[in-house]
Amino acid sequence: AGVGRVQLPYRTAAGVTALSKWSYALYLINLPVIIVIHSFWRLEPHASVATFISAVLYASICLVLAAGLYHYFERPILSWRDRKTLATA
Repeated sequence: AGVGRVQLPYRTAAGVTALSKWSYALYLINLPVIIVIHSFWRLEPHASVATFISAVLYASICLVLAAGLYHYFERPILSWRDRKTLATA
C-alpha cells in the first residue's frame, strides 16, 4: 500500500511545488556556484560564522539562479514543446 496524501499549509505547499519545479535547474547550477564562491572566499576547515554565511549565500544564490533559469528558459521551452506536441497529436 502507498502513503496517503498529506495536506500542507498553502505557503509550505507552494514552496515545495516551486522547489520541485526548480530541481533540475538547481542540479545544473549548484556546482558552478560553489566553485565561484570558494574561488573568492576560502573557508576554514572547522565550522564557524564564515562557514554559516557561506552556506546561506550558496543556498540563496542557487535558489535565485534556479528560479530565473526555470522561469526564463526551462518553462518557455516546455511550453513550446507542449504546444508543438499537442498540435501534432
